[in-house]
Parts: sequence; structure tokens; C-alpha cells
Amino acid sequence: MKSEKMPKVSVIIPTRGRYDKLKKAIKSVLDQTFQEFEILIIDGNDNKGFLKTKEICKSFDDNRIHIIKQQKQGIADARNCGLENAIGNYIAFLDDDDVFLPKKLEKHVKILDKSSEDVVLTYSQHYGVDRENNYKVITPTQKEGKSGYIYDYMLKRYFEKVCYPSILFQIWDAVIKKRFIQDMRFDERLAGPEDDFLLRLAKKGKFIFINEVLHVQYLEGERLSSPASLPSNFSLMDIIYKKHSKYMAKKGIKYNRSARISLSLLVRGTKFIRRGEIREGRKMLFQAMKLKPSLYSLLAFISSFFGKSFFIEALRIRQKLRG
Repeated sequence: MKSEKMPKVSVIIPTRGRYDKLKKAIKSVLDQTFQEFEILIIDGNDNKGFLKTKEICKSFDDNRIHIIKQQKQGIADARNCGLENAIGNYIAFLDDDDVFLPKKLEKHVKILDKSSEDVVLTYSQHYGVDRENNYKVITPTQKEGKSGYIYDYMLKRYFEKVCYPSILFQIWDAVIKKRFIQDMRFDERLAGPEDDFLLRLAKKGKFIFINEVLHVQYLEGERLSSPASLPSNFSLMDIIYKKHSKYMAKKGIKYNRSARISLSLLVRGTKFIRRGEIREGRKMLFQAMKLKPSLYSLLAFISSFFGKSFFIEALRIRQKLRG
């Protein structure tokens, strides 16, 4: 058993019902070259599942692992629960079906320890890996990654230019200085609260880009939104916009709402097709194309008629072209 030591990094892992994957996620943290951390497992299972999660945590025989029962449902509440219990100077997030690469924490901490007071976080690249279809994508690309005060850059990508991937990076790509988020929580009204959280963080100071893949997201584990849930998801985007609308108006940044909705349909449609649900995915691609025509949506829609293998190969080619 590891001895007690004040952790520098708190790693927050929400979990619910994915026990075998959770073991791999925890192990990837324990295998880090940097060892001054605590692991907070935020468990959203019922009482029976909670006991199973406790057994998994106990099997590692490491007192840096702490399990906390989540009181309310939802990923926002799980992440908030983690923030409320974290004691490290830095905060990192990991989903229960993903893994950190061995030098993840070491690379981030080294930069953060030497950074200026106005640096909020570091963020790195990750592999999005679909093992079932032998497909891999790097996000963000080297061309997309930016350092410094990038609030304007992120707003333009998200609301005006509507780039893909839209938010630039994901919450699990980052390691965040805790003092910048003492007064922040994930918005529990949002089904996917991470984009909103990162945009609000970008207002506070500098971000530093690490041009290296340090995390693996397993895409086959993604939970897909049903078509019926999409209208409410779109209205929730407006909630995010309202938080930044005054600043955007001042800077002349416009909210391209139709393009924002079109991209959401496009992203969800490609996920459905990768899962083999081609007809459902094609419907979304068609809706995306009607709402905001683009060469990408047109080519994706056409590719869907040639089967899943052809479609995934087209995604690979596009990824190479993006750099």
C-alpha cells in the first residue's frame, strides 16, 4: 500500500456500470511516471453497483484511491462532486472507459509548475480510437493547437466558424490549476457541460498547448444521443451562447446557430454509421446537409451509401488532409 502524501494532482473519474473498463482507467493513473496524485472515483451506480466499484478500488490496495457515492444523476453532477472533494493543486479528468498514457501527468505538471500566475491550464492531444473499426484520429491537430489568451479563438471556432472538433480540445486533455476553478461548477442543465466549462475557463487567463498525444479516448464506448433528444440539446446550446453574448457582440463574433446545429447532426450521424446504424446515421447527415450545406456533409452523406467500411476509410482520408 502506498504511503499517505499530500497529492499535487487530483484525478477525477466518474463511473457508472463499466467495471472492467474502470479497472484499466485506474491502472493507467497508477502507472504514471508522476506519482503525487489522488484518484477520486465518483460512482453513479445503485447500491449493488457501488459495492462492486468498491471491490475494484480495494483490489489495487492503494490508499490514494477514494470512492465517493454520487447523489444525483448526470455527468455534470459527477464532475462537480469530484471538484468539491479534490485536494490537489491541479485537477485532471478521466472518463472510466479511457486511459492516460504513462507520461500524461508528468508532462503537464512540469509545465504548470514553471508557468506564470496567469496560466490557467495546459492541454495536450489525444487519440480517439475506434478499435472495432481500426480507426484512429488525433485531436486537436498541430495546426489547431494554440497557446496564450485564446478565449476569442475558441469563441470563433465554437459559435462563428463552427470548426470540427468545435471546442478545440476536451476536458480530459487538460490539467487545470485548482485555484482558477474554486468558484466554478459544471452547468447541470447541460447534457454535455464540458464545452461550456472550458469556454468560461478561457476567460480567466492563458492556456498552454502541449503538442503531444497523452490520452486515449475509446470511441466505441461513446454514449450516443437518440434523434429524439436532439432538439433539446440544440436549445441548450443557446444557454451557452447567452453566457458569452455580450462579449461576442462587443468583439463582433456572431452565433452561427444553423451551422452549430448542422455540425451536431453531422458528428452524431458519423458516430451512428461507425456503429453500423447506417440508416439512422444517414438521416442525421441528410438533416445536417439540408440545414447548412457543406462539401464535408455532402461527401459524408454520399459515402454512407457505400457501406460502413467505405465510410470509415473516407474519414481516415479526411483526417490525413486535416493534418
